[in-house]
Amino acid sequence: MRIIDMHTHVWDLPSAEFPWHAPVKPLTYGRVRNEPPGQPSTESQLLSPSFAQSVAPAEMLLRFMDWAEVERAAILPSFLHGFDNRYIAACAKRWPDRFWGFGAVDLMSDELLSQASLAVDGLGLHGLYGWPTDGERGVWFDDHQLTPFWKQVERWGVPVTMHISTLRRRADLLGWPHLPHQAYYHQIAQLGRVVEQHPRVRILIDHLGDPVVDEEPPHRTYRELLSLARFPNFFLKISALSYFSQQEFPYVDVHAFIRKAAGAFGPDRLLWGSDFPGTLLRCTYRQTIDSVRTACDQLGDEAQAAIFGGAAASLMDPVSPARPDTRIG
Repeated sequence: MRIIDMHTHVWDLPSAEFPWHAPVKPLTYGRVRNEPPGQPSTESQLLSPSFAQSVAPAEMLLRFMDWAEVERAAILPSFLHGFDNRYIAACAKRWPDRFWGFGAVDLMSDELLSQASLAVDGLGLHGLYGWPTDGERGVWFDDHQLTPFWKQVERWGVPVTMHISTLRRRADLLGWPHLPHQAYYHQIAQLGRVVEQHPRVRILIDHLGDPVVDEEPPHRTYRELLSLARFPNFFLKISALSYFSQQEFPYVDVHAFIRKAAGAFGPDRLLWGSDFPGTLLRCTYRQTIDSVRTACDQLGDEAQAAIFGGAAASLMDPVSPARPDTRIG
């Protein structure tokens, strides 16, 4: 069974060619120091202590992939590189048979279209990674200001991956305070209107939508996310289970949500992803595979083959007939 990892992040130490774009400085053993201007500095454990440096370069990801017999991966920028996608593009170009590169774009920016054009036309990336940014204004996915972007995405034929979090949706429903830009994450109805207006747009939702595992059945917030399954444009990543599980490996409290997703979307629109390297704070790279395999035992071999690689290959091979470089080598 081929295995494709559809959600990873890579970055290296800051350099003149690939600088960091965050007030973060690397420390040893996976720790970093955040030094925001005019604010106290803080230290945090960004990576597992086994990472002697606070970096996860592409070469390291390849070693993990080879160990776990993972054929190919989608690589996404980290917050450390911001919207500078040159490192991702360099890695995808250097290892074209192992990586698909996704370029980060700011959906709130007036420069969105030029950012996206640089990523796809300029750097030859295979997809886009839609990010919010901190600020005092939000953005509606179906707003007219984003129409040129969605139209261009249709023309390119590249998928857009997004973090649509039901955790934030729950906060909104309960009236919990949140920053204005966080409304970005839970516009389920607006996303539906986007694909109605732009039927060739394909959207990948990260991390199962961050299911709220302690919410009482029938899991209102998760059912709202699953309503997107009626549109063939949406794909759901089964990734980063350890983040929202309240248990240890193999994260059994999340398994029911995976099966619900399989029932709604079908295995052909589910994509396994590790969320390397951050997920290694809680489990090994191989365990990110085994936890999903355990959850999918009841679905059968054919469904597992789709989830672990078949669906990703169909989605990405090729992204567009005009771009043969996106084919799996």
